[in-house]
Amino acid sequence: MHIAQAFLNNIFEIYNISNEMYAKDISRKVRSARAVSARQGKFLGSKPPFGYIRCPTDKHKLIIDEKPAQIISRMFDMFASGDSGRHISDVFNNEGILSPRAYYYQQIGQENPLNESMTWNSNTVMQLLRNPVYIGNMVQGKRRVTSFKTKSRAVVPEDDWIVVENTHEAIIGKDSWAKEDSVRKKPPRYQKRRNQSVRGNSTLRRLRSFHDIQYKAI
Repeated sequence: MHIAQAFLNNIFEIYNISNEMYAKDISRKVRSARAVSARQGKFLGSKPPFGYIRCPTDKHKLIIDEKPAQIISRMFDMFASGDSGRHISDVFNNEGILSPRAYYYQQIGQENPLNESMTWNSNTVMQLLRNPVYIGNMVQGKRRVTSFKTKSRAVVPEDDWIVVENTHEAIIGKDSWAKEDSVRKKPPRYQKRRNQSVRGNSTLRRLRSFHDIQYKAI
């Protein structure tokens, strides 16, 4: 009886090992096929970047989505003129412009199931401003699967990203991108004089209040 049970256990162990090796091989082949498609400039993302939609006749090709593309164009113009990411997000929120996340859920007709913020913020603005997709380049392979079992992912170094140029129509000209890229690489600073003025007046008011308190105490 014990021998039969041990035999069955061995069979199950071999079966499990075989299944794991098969799943691992399939996972490797899928990753390899996706890498080939990425190097061909095919879009493989789950949803298109803000400002684009999938081509109706080719799901791996991006075409411009006119309404959000106008927002992207305006964003780049504002940044080039000296507006900070925070100022741009404040303007868009005040004007009631839908953020990328809010626009996405509006288009698919669903509520956000994760209850995430649906407003603009400086991080969202800066992420969009840094995305080369807007000059017609496809950048993929920023993350890779580290385990076919858990589907966990790891960040890939920028030098190892898959970049294919001129895969779709650009929203931003490359000359404009180059100029704005130099601005993006500068250290953070106050970019709006009126914002500096507000901060300066606020500081002055605090100093005056402190002086009044000290004077009354005397």
